[in-house]
Amino acid sequence: MSSSSPLEDLINMVEGLELSTEQYTAVSSLRTRLLNALVTLGLASGGGSGGLTLVENKTQTIASGSMTFSGLNGDVDKKYLMIGNVNSTTNPSNLFLKPNGLTTNLLRAGLRINSGGTGNLNAATWQLNGDTLADNNQSCFALNIFAAKIIEGQALRRYFTGTSTSLSSGTYEALIISGQWAETATNLTSLVLEKDIGNITAGSNVILYKYT
Repeated sequence: MSSSSPLEDLINMVEGLELSTEQYTAVSSLRTRLLNALVTLGLASGGGSGGLTLVENKTQTIASGSMTFSGLNGDVDKKYLMIGNVNSTTNPSNLFLKPNGLTTNLLRAGLRINSGGTGNLNAATWQLNGDTLADNNQSCFALNIFAAKIIEGQALRRYFTGTSTSLSSGTYEALIISGQWAETATNLTSLVLEKDIGNITAGSNVILYKYT
């Protein structure tokens, strides 16, 4: 049984068509572009390349202090991509990412850039904003999370790297951030986004993918 997707099968049918050289040249270029797109989306295999598989697309329907992605297996999945747009209540407040819901053994480093200049973002948390968030403002982020604690017998630390943007009392800022989870014995089974004060409001959307 073929393991290819219907779209991939359709694209491969080009190989069996009787086309002129000019027609094949034109169609082959399109085929390559479509196949590359499918590989990127994880809908086709090819050349050893990987793609992304959706874990969960979570939209907040009522205001709550947190959003949780559970049922994960970091040692198996190895790497995640989290993309989010979180609307915030309460001024001032902060947004945190917590592996397994924990606040221990965490380190963060990064750079904040806004109209007031630049600043370092060293902390013992995985805080995703720089200056505190203002009421009814939002934080948008894209994070790569390296989740496996061991691969092929090699013990690893867990890290995340990414970027974040947010609005604080009318001041727009951009962040380049990274973090380390210095826990070496526990598998990553959940990722929790949590406010320290106030709520993540309805309409907030966070998508989690795993690399395949």
